[in-house]
Amino acid sequence: MAEHDPTVRRATYDQVHGGWVRDSSGREVAVGAMPVTVGRALSSDLRVDDEAVSAAHCELRATARGVRLRDLGSTNGTLVGPVAVQDALLLRPCTIRLATRS
Repeated sequence: MAEHDPTVRRATYDQVHGGWVRDSSGREVAVGAMPVTVGRALSSDLRVDDEAVSAAHCELRATARGVRLRDLGSTNGTLVGPVAVQDALLLRPCTIRLATRS
C-alpha cells in the first residue's frame, strides 16, 4: 500500500469504510480509523481466550478503501476464508479465523 506516498490523498475519519468484528460468543467491536487489536492479551480490544491465539494476533483498521487486516506476527496464523494472510484489504463481510494450524 502507498501509505507513505505524499501524493495519496489521506482519508479523514468520515471517509473511512469500517464495520464490525464479532467473536464466537457474539461480542462486537466497531472497526474505525483507530486500530482494533485482536489477541489473548488483556489489553486487546477484542480478547480471545485461547492458548493457540497470540497475545497480539492481528489488527483491523478502517481505511478509505475498506477494512485492513494485518497479522501481527502471530505464531499460528490468520485466515480469511481458506486463505492465510499477512496483510489484506477486506471489501465485504467475511469470516476471519485465528490460530488455524496446518
